[in-house]
Amino acid sequence: MPRKTNTNINGRAYYRVTATVGKKEDGSAVRKQFYGENKRDAEAKRDEYMQGIKKGLSVDYDKLTFGTVFEEWLEHVHKPKLAISSAQRYEYDYRLRIKPAPFCRMKLVEIKAIDVQRFYNGLLAADVSVNSVRNAHKLLATFFRYALKSDMIIKNPLIAVELPKERKIQNKKMFLTRDDVSKIVNDAKHNQDSRIFVFLIFSGLRIGEALALRYIDVDAENISVNKSVKHLKIDGVFQPLVSATKTVGSTRKVPLFQELLPLLKAHKVYETEKHRRLGLTFSEKNIIFSSPIGDYLEPSTLRRRWERICNRLNIEKTTIHAMRHSFCSLLAQNGVNLKTASELMGHNDTKTTMRIYTHVQSEDKIMGIATLSNAFNTSFNT
Repeated sequence: MPRKTNTNINGRAYYRVTATVGKKEDGSAVRKQFYGENKRDAEAKRDEYMQGIKKGLSVDYDKLTFGTVFEEWLEHVHKPKLAISSAQRYEYDYRLRIKPAPFCRMKLVEIKAIDVQRFYNGLLAADVSVNSVRNAHKLLATFFRYALKSDMIIKNPLIAVELPKERKIQNKKMFLTRDDVSKIVNDAKHNQDSRIFVFLIFSGLRIGEALALRYIDVDAENISVNKSVKHLKIDGVFQPLVSATKTVGSTRKVPLFQELLPLLKAHKVYETEKHRRLGLTFSEKNIIFSSPIGDYLEPSTLRRRWERICNRLNIEKTTIHAMRHSFCSLLAQNGVNLKTASELMGHNDTKTTMRIYTHVQSEDKIMGIATLSNAFNTSFNT
């Protein structure tokens, strides 16, 4: 018995049913057609679609693929709210990590937790860092929350996804020792390359905040932290971008550690002479820690400088960010309360500061037990 059809498309017979699926802004009906091999097949597709509409999904939800919707959301919804550096990072995460994923070509409503879980597991198997996987998850989580609010999906698939645990690096050096600090301070007395590191240790500023400082931002009593600088590729050209501080709480005044005054004065003399040699005008609006050509110093240049200093002074290598942690640890060791330390660090809340304080307290406990051992100098061996 021949199957019953009622329409022909490109020489092939189908059965077509039509349903009203919504209304336009002017009140007129939105009609949608469903095609099947026969009447039962077409009606089943219609009924399945209408069930989605009844559950609150938007019209044409069945046509939305993840990749198409995600790119529209990233470009027109998410990126306009972000700083340029954050927008570029999210764009990078999408192009490099998410776009090649198999679920990127799937219909949005068909993506399940297992599809995303396979994606994360695949990244880890390819030796992508846990931190990179978690960054991709953060971006996906923001998108799926938007899709849920916009009635594109009924349930967020990420609810059932297991994130990989952070791989903690054992014995990672997060702070400079007192001996390290003494070496750097003494070196800065005759080596201008070390001065910025002394400044970082005793101010607690982030690298971008310190590199953005101008002389007008520092007086005899305070450091006014109100901007940050990053080097980004803008319109195909790698260049410095000065923007607001990381968070609202990051805009702050940090009392100037008075022992830094002689160092800053000596550095100002050096910068004045450097600008004279370069034929550049020097004023209070100049960058304090500038590059060899008087422009913003690149973080990569600063890292290489730090590596050379560590090698020369026999200091165990660590990141430059460890100087910020060292400042926080000095506050903890000298009894500065958590709230005050958090404000000086420019943290949005005290949780981040607390993690550093807890580490310092643990170190103090170890030192306390070691002190007991040294004090009694007693062996319990029999």
